Amino acid sequence: MRVFNTILYRVAGHLMRLEMAVMRYVAPPVVSGEITGDDIRALVKQFEYKYFQPIDKTYKAVTLDSLKTFLQFDRTSDYFYVKQFFDCDDFQMILAGRLKLWGMGIPSGLLFVEGHAVNVFVAEQNNELKLFKIEPQNDIITEITGDDRIVFIVL
Repeated sequence: MRVFNTILYRVAGHLMRLEMAVMRYVAPPVVSGEITGDDIRALVKQFEYKYFQPIDKTYKAVTLDSLKTFLQFDRTSDYFYVKQFFDCDDFQMILAGRLKLWGMGIPSGLLFVEGHAVNVFVAEQNNELKLFKIEPQNDIITEITGDDRIVFIVL
């Protein structure tokens, strides 16, 4: 079993390096301006979530279409779910890192809603800043609403 696991981890490492090489050719995000930490704080505050502090002072405003293009090439959702060992928080961490590598300075991070871990992203849609969540296991993007029971945000 130990030999099998060693081979499996080596193959996974090679696949991840190949995948990252492909990601280098994905178009960079379409930047439409700058967002301040205060802008993001105001977006989060409308959901009555009090414990949020933006890490950076400024971010790059990007379009939702730009994010959708990125997700078409990202392969995070292709990994296999393994209960307790590779589940929602693991998918979330991988996608969060890839988003940061793809567009340094874009407002993306981690979102924990009651019982689940997803990614959070601030994007421009119809000339308005909105807060979106991304399900990293299937790339479904939805706008965050008051129905989302936010537990924790890191952006």
